[in-house]
Formats: sequence, structure tokens, C-alpha cells
Amino acid sequence: MDTLPPLIQAHMTEIYLVYGMAFLFLAAAIYLQPKDNSVLPFSTILVWLARFGMLHGIRELQCAWELIDGSLNEKNSLVGNLLSFASFYALFEFSRRFWLVLACNSENNRRRLKYIRLFPVVSLLIAGITAALSQNYAAIFDSGIRYLLGFPGAASAGIAFLVYEYRNRPYLSTLKLNFAMLLAGYSLAFYSLFTGLVVNAPWFATPSLADARIFSETTGIPIEALRTLCALALATATGIMLYRVNVEKHRREFQASAQLADLNARLETTIAARTAQLERANEKLQQEVEERRHIEESLRQSQENLNRAQSVAHIGSWYLNQADNGLEWSPETYRIFGVPPGMPLTYEEFLERVHEEDRAFVDRAWQTALKGAEYNIEHRALIDGKVKWLRERAELEFDRQRKMIGAVGTVQDITELKQAELALQQSFEDLSRAEQKQRELRIVAEAEQGRMAALLSAMSIGILFEDKAGSIEYVNLAFRRMWAIEDDLDPVGQSTQFVLENSTHRFARPDHASKYVLKVLDTHEISERFELDLYDGRILTQVSYPVTDTEGRILGRLWIYEDITHERQTAQQLLYLAEHDALTGLYNRHRFQEQLDHMIAMARRNHDKFALIYFDLDEFKYINDNFGHRAGDTVLVRIAGEISVVLREVEIFARLGGDEFAILSYLHPQNDISVLPNRINQAVASIPFRFRGTNIRLTTSVGLAFFPEHGETVEDLVAHADTAMYQAKANGKNTWAVYDPKRDDSGAAMERMSWRQRIEQALRQDLLELHFQGIYRVDNGQLCHFEVLVRMRDPQHPEQLVMPGQFIPIAENSGQILEIDRWVLRSSIALLSENSILPSLAVNISGRSFDDPELPQFIRACLEENRVDANRLIIELTETAAVSDIRDAQRFIEGIRQAGCTVCLDDFGSGFSTFAYLKYLEVDILKIDGMFIRDLPNNRENQIFVKAMVGIAKGMHKTVLAEFVEDAATLQMLKELGIDLAQGYHLGRPSADYGKFIENRAT
Repeated sequence: MDTLPPLIQAHMTEIYLVYGMAFLFLAAAIYLQPKDNSVLPFSTILVWLARFGMLHGIRELQCAWELIDGSLNEKNSLVGNLLSFASFYALFEFSRRFWLVLACNSENNRRRLKYIRLFPVVSLLIAGITAALSQNYAAIFDSGIRYLLGFPGAASAGIAFLVYEYRNRPYLSTLKLNFAMLLAGYSLAFYSLFTGLVVNAPWFATPSLADARIFSETTGIPIEALRTLCALALATATGIMLYRVNVEKHRREFQASAQLADLNARLETTIAARTAQLERANEKLQQEVEERRHIEESLRQSQENLNRAQSVAHIGSWYLNQADNGLEWSPETYRIFGVPPGMPLTYEEFLERVHEEDRAFVDRAWQTALKGAEYNIEHRALIDGKVKWLRERAELEFDRQRKMIGAVGTVQDITELKQAELALQQSFEDLSRAEQKQRELRIVAEAEQGRMAALLSAMSIGILFEDKAGSIEYVNLAFRRMWAIEDDLDPVGQSTQFVLENSTHRFARPDHASKYVLKVLDTHEISERFELDLYDGRILTQVSYPVTDTEGRILGRLWIYEDITHERQTAQQLLYLAEHDALTGLYNRHRFQEQLDHMIAMARRNHDKFALIYFDLDEFKYINDNFGHRAGDTVLVRIAGEISVVLREVEIFARLGGDEFAILSYLHPQNDISVLPNRINQAVASIPFRFRGTNIRLTTSVGLAFFPEHGETVEDLVAHADTAMYQAKANGKNTWAVYDPKRDDSGAAMERMSWRQRIEQALRQDLLELHFQGIYRVDNGQLCHFEVLVRMRDPQHPEQLVMPGQFIPIAENSGQILEIDRWVLRSSIALLSENSILPSLAVNISGRSFDDPELPQFIRACLEENRVDANRLIIELTETAAVSDIRDAQRFIEGIRQAGCTVCLDDFGSGFSTFAYLKYLEVDILKIDGMFIRDLPNNRENQIFVKAMVGIAKGMHKTVLAEFVEDAATLQMLKELGIDLAQGYHLGRPSADYGKFIENRAT
């Protein structure tokens, strides 16, 4: 301010006073004038401009007071800063609201303008922080507020005035507001420039643009004077603007009042005219009403007369008006239909009261009448829950175009007449039905008699019926065949003795049979079952039943005969199979142990000696593994036949299981103990075998144990004979050995015997249990199904779990694997039946069970018994077993598939001959052998093999499963190679708790 001319400096106080008064005049002009948005849509927001003028005027008057008083304290500076911020905030808010009015048609712009309300807060923070960092807090804060808030607020408001004037120039011209709008816009625009020129520029302002001192030195005009001019111009423009708005408002109100007065005058004229017309119409209406009353009275009298006539004749009438579909009924018609008098009815409502069975008939008759036919019908109606018979007649009226314009008709209640007709008709119908029923019953009886005769003739059971006098009334064809009665002899009407006299069969025991055949002591009781032995070996059973009527009176007796020869033979065959090996015909283990117990008892009693000889085939497992179990069975049958030739009749020969055989032989002092073992070795070694072009000769190892030297109990003798057999194997095979206690230090034989007994005890005491390993989809990791694994609880130590590697080989060798396989199948199917949410189970079948032709039927029976869907069971077969005999494999797989189960080929790729046979094996899943999966990411050759297997399997539309997946890298490679399913320790270890797998699957 020191740079200004002295004259101007002397009048700065007056400049500030005018400056402040100009803004106060702006506020007064806005506050004192009415504001109405109907003329200018932003009139009401001018109050924010008034607040700016009032606050800023007070601020400038404070500056004038400070110049007069000559003192500036901290309190005054703080008040001045608050007034500056409040005034510029009001100016900024006015501009923001003005722009909201301008952006009324743009929702996006209005949303942005709402967020700009935060700008004053940001400006306050920036100015406050800047002032706090400077030495002159008050001056820097005031300058910062002017620069950050006052400058953009004034500029924005000025531009808004100019934009509004540009957009609404024609409308503002009618109000003569163009000049005021332009003056307000330009004054605010210039004011924004002069506000930006501050004395103490903050750090973020450009000194060359924001320094008021430079402006004053250059122009010689104080910036406050220019701001004062802008304030005066803005106040003038605002005053003019509000004045013109109020003038326009009063003009519009006056114009609206004039229009309203004119409308009221015209309305009064119209009402007076209409009132006169209504009075004239009312007089005319009263005359017409009086005339109508006289006419209605005449019609009422006529209607009463008609109603009385209809009541006497019990006939109702009705009238149909086609124009409104109205149906008018006489009182008698209402009574007939059970409807309250006066109830308005339409044709459709009339049809609803017609019986539903006659409704279509009535409507069809009416539609025919509409075409000119006669309407004269009888029908039923359902009235108050009762059925009435009605007779209706009608005459229809038509216009020139043959369209019905009305109809009149009558209705008569003919229920009693119809009931009499129906009763008569019902009597005739009942008589006809009775005759028809009698004919039908006769036909049924004849047909039933024919069917019964055909049934009795087709039965394999002989039937004879005798009456109370003992005469034959009926015999079927089976009876004639059983007793060999010739076709030309008719026993009907003859006594029962006729059967015995004319039968060509002879009894094995005539004296015994003659007491019971066709004879019973008490004719009121069922006879005991009696067996007749015929001379030709046949066996007949006889039983008789008394035949009574409904009151219990005896009509005769029914004799039934059945030929049970086949059943007896089957029972004898089953008894034989229970004691003999099904494959070789030798004694089985059970019968052999009975014979051994018997020989021990006889030897003790007679002080005799005998030998227990054990032998098995060396390398027999090689035959099964390479040529299949059918080849193995051929070997066993041939061995049994050859050894039986070299034995004496008194010696007992048995097959204990697998390739193990045993012989019981009495010893005499003169016997050479080496003869029989040598014969066995030579007989086996001399048998030539040829399988698939390969010549093979087998050898055997024979062990001997003597009673009583090597044991006095069954357990000791068996254990020592088994040990002697393995001692012979240790000597080089194809030889024999007598039990040597000195060489029996390992207890191997006892261990093998113990394992067989433990397996047998586990099967008997249900010590086997199932474990499960999850099989998962490679693409998404979801659980697909379980593989079932068997474990055994040690009978001697139930808390110990025995893994299959310890007992399965022994079970396969002893033949116990067949029972284990069936136990696993039964338990798995039962588990599926108990748990509907349990996924499918895959069960491994051993090679020995694979040869069992009855296994598919066993599986089907278990599934049906437990009501389990067959596709929930997967049967796994090893590749070696399947390929060893392709025909048996095809037959077995076909049986499994017919049962509805899925078939999986296990250990695929272990023998590459599978590729040649794969097209003949109808399997669904191929499980790649684990030797190709282990270390797959690091083994290039295995990757090539697996890729080839997957390609072949996919080409044949088979699912591919990989086992032994033990790390994430292997799983990822399987996914890349296109494997469908995977299992292994990386995905989950075997566990007896299948519930956790299901919980994980649900999660």
C-alpha cells in the first residue's frame, strides 16, 4: 500500500467503506426482494449470493475499521480469516448450486457437482497448512482462501451467469434481463481476477500473477478499488434482476386473475342455461312416469292372471331376450327349478342347473333350435340335491336375417312319470343282466374247468380224486404215467384198487407198500407222507387230503404223488461234493482230516503205525501266472490221475487246496518207506505238458511224517509232514524227505500252518475288515469312487492289523482266497445298501475266483438281495489273469457286464500282449500299472509308454486310471497326458473311515 500515490493512500479507508457497503447493498437487495423460481429457476439460490455479500461486506468494513483504529491484533485477524472463509464458501456454494440448475438434464454432471462440495474443505486445509508453515499466519491464510476458494467461486459463478444468458437469451429478452445477467456474469468474472491478486501470495501461487503490489505499482490503482467497482456492478445487476423478476411475477399473477374472472363468468352463464333445460326435462319425465305406472299396473294384473293359470296347470314359462341374454322366468318356473323368485338368470346360469350329464344335450338341442329346428326335449336337472326330469318346449323369434331376437317357452316337471318309466326299464335291464351274468358265469366256469384240467394235466405231480364211496372221479396225466396205466384204460368210476391191479410197476417191497398205497385210516385227517420204492429205482411220495364242502361235510379225498428220484440223487451228489474235491474228485481237506482222526484212533487202539505224506508241485505258480488257471487246473487233474494209479486201494489220497496233496498209508515192518515217495516223484516228472507251444515238465517235493514217532496229534503230524516237504525242497526239489527234527529250527512249517489256520479263523470269526482308498478325477479333483482293500485282524492279537501281503499269497496257495473274495464282495454290496450317498466301490477279484463260473451269478444275487444298483459296483481283474485265457476272460467279463457292473482291467501294461487282446475284452476302465507312474516326470520312456496307452484307450472309448500317484508333479503330468482318474498317497492313503472321504466330497 506504500507504493500507491499519497492521495489514494489517504482515501483507503473510504474505499474499504464503499467496498463493504457495496456488498451489504448486494445482500440487502437480495434479501428484501421476493424470490420465485417460476420466473427464474435459480432465484431461490440467490440467498447464497446474499450471504456472500453480507459476510464479505462485514469483512471489508472490518478492514476499514482497522485502518481507522490503526491497530491489528491477533483476535481481529482470526475473525477476519473466518469471515473471509465463510463468505467465499457461500460464494462457492452459490456457484455450485447454480451449475446444478444448469445441469438439470444430466444425471452424471449433477453427481459430479455434488462431490465438488468437498472442495471448500480441501481449500481450508491447504490454506491452513500453508499459513501454519509461514511467519505471517493471518495474511497467508487470508490470501490462500482468496486464491483457492474466492477465485474459483467467483469465476464459476460468473461463467454460470453468462452460460445461462446464452442458453436462455430469447426468454430473457422478453423479461429484459439480458443486460442484468451479462453485468452480473462479467462483474463476477472480473471480481475473480481481482480476488486472485493477493498481497501475500501463498507458496502454491505464481508470484507474477498473484502479487497485488506489482499490480498497484504498475497501474497506480489499488486492487480494493477495482473490487469495489465489481461489487457495485454485481449489486446493481442483482437488484435489476430481482426487480424485473418481481415485475414479471406480478404481471403473470394479474393475467391469471383476469383469465379466472372470465372463466367464472362463462361458467355461471352455462349453469343457468343447463338448469333451465333440466327443469323442462323433469316435467316431461314426470308425465312419462305417470303414464308408465298405469301401463305397469295393467301388466301386473295380466301377469298375476298368467301366474295363476300356470300354477293350476303346473307348467312354468320363460322368456329369453337375445339382446341382453336375459332369461325371465315365471313364478312356477322358479318353483320348479328351486330358485328364489326374481333372481336374475342368464342362459349360461340356466345351463348350470341342468344335470351335468344332460348339459351338452340341452345345449346342442338349443343350438339346433337356433337354426330353425323344433325345441321339444326332456332332460334332467339337479335341484336342491335332487334330480328332476323336465320337459321343455319353446318357440323362437327370428328377424329377416334369420337371427334370433327372442324366445318363449314352457317347462313341465315330469319326474314322477319318468321315475315310473325308469323303474319299469330298470326291471327289464336287471332281468337282462341276470341272464347275461348267468351266461358269462357258465362260460367262465367252463373256461376255468378247462384251465384246471390243462393245469392238472401239465403238472408233474400225480393227482387222484376219489369220492366218499372210494370210486375214482379224476386222475391227471402225470398220475397215469407214474403208475404206467395204459391209455385205453379209463379209471374214472372204478375203485382205487383198479390202479394197483392195472399198474405195470412193481414195488421194491410189495408187502410194505400194500399197507399204505391209497389207504388211510381216518378219512377226516391229512395222511402222513409216505415213500414208495419202485423196482426200477424210482422213489414216489404219497400224501392225501380230505375234501369238504363249505359246511365241512366230506366229499372225498385227494391223493397226491410226486417223483423225488432226482431230488434224492441230487442230495447224494451234494453229500459227495461235501467230502470230495470238485476239480480232481479226491477227498477234500475236511474229509481228509476226518480220515486222519480215524486212523490216529485206530492206530492207538491197535498199536499200528502209518505215514502222512505231503507233496506239492514245484513252480506251479509259474503255470498259473503264464498260462492261466485253466492250465493249472489241467495239471492238477492230470497229477491226481497219475498218482492215483501208483497208490494201493487202502491208501487215502486227498487234495488239501491249491497244488497241495496228502496221502495216508499204513506201514508194515517189511515195507520200504522210499518206494511210495519215489513213485510220486517219478510219476510227476514223467508227465509231459504242452501249453501254447511250450513243452513243460513239472517236479514235486514230498515230505513224510510217521505216527507216532513224529507226532500223536493231527496238528503235529500235519505240521511235521509240511516241514518235511519244505526240507525236501531245500534239498533241491524233485525229491523226498522224512521229517528231521534237527533241521526244523525255523518253525517255517508251523508258521505256514498257523497262517492257514489264522485265515480260516478270521473268516469264521469275521476278523476281516474293509479299507478304502479314494479315486479322484484328474481334471477337477472330485472324488469318483473307492477301491476296496482287505485287511485282517490277527486272531491271536486282535489289536494288530495284518496287511494283505502277509496273508493273501498263503490264501491263494491254499485256496482260501475264494472265500475271501466272496466275503469282500458281500461286505461291499451290503455297505452300498446301507449308505445311499456312498460312491461306487471297486473290488479286486483274484485269479482263482476269476475261474469260478458261478461268481457272476453270485454277484447278481447279492445285488438283488441288498437292492443295490449294479452300476455302483466295479469289478477289477488283473491283466495277467485276463490274458492267460482269453476265452474264459470274455465269458467272465460278459457275465459281470450282464449283471450290470462296471469292469476294470488292473495292472494294464504289465504285459504288452494286452494291446493285442484289448479289443476282445469288453472292459470299461483301464488301470495303468504303477511301474509306469512312479517317477513319471523324470522318466522319458515311461512318459512315451503312458502316452501310447492313453491314446489306445481313448480310441477305444475307455476310461483311463493311473495308480501310485505320490506327488503333485506326477498328478500335473497325468492331467497333461489326458488321464481321467488317479489314486495314490498324494491324493489319500487307505483308511477304514470312509466317512471322512464323504465329508470332504460334500465340502
